[in-house]
Amino acid sequence: QRFGDQVRWVYRHYPLDFHRNASLLAAASLCADDQGVFWAFHDLLFEKRDGYDKKGVLAHGRAAGVKDLTAFEACIESAKHVKRVQVDIKAGDEAHLEGTPTLFVNGLPLYALMDENDLAAIIEAELGRVGGRSKKGK
Repeated sequence: QRFGDQVRWVYRHYPLDFHRNASLLAAASLCADDQGVFWAFHDLLFEKRDGYDKKGVLAHGRAAGVKDLTAFEACIESAKHVKRVQVDIKAGDEAHLEGTPTLFVNGLPLYALMDENDLAAIIEAELGRVGGRSKKGK
């Protein structure tokens, strides 16, 4: 919101091999997105930190606001979004990701978790570098 249309946010999935349910969760989040509740589902998964099996994923979908649980479950079972997750994994591999989460600002990887102000300062600096206008103070 702070930077308006000067910043484009892109979310990519990079399920790690050692997390046995990560691929299921990535695909399920895209099934939740089909019903307009990606971010609610995403946030709930990170908030709860459990219920990552199929039964739990369905419960999280319901709690996140999935309206058609039958379609949600069918989407997960169909592997509808597996290809999209695989494309994201390939992009992550090509970017030489060292872990998750990773943020990129104009191709610059930021591996350290930081607070909102630190991230805003990096974005401000990049906007200044590329000739964007800051909305700071507005």
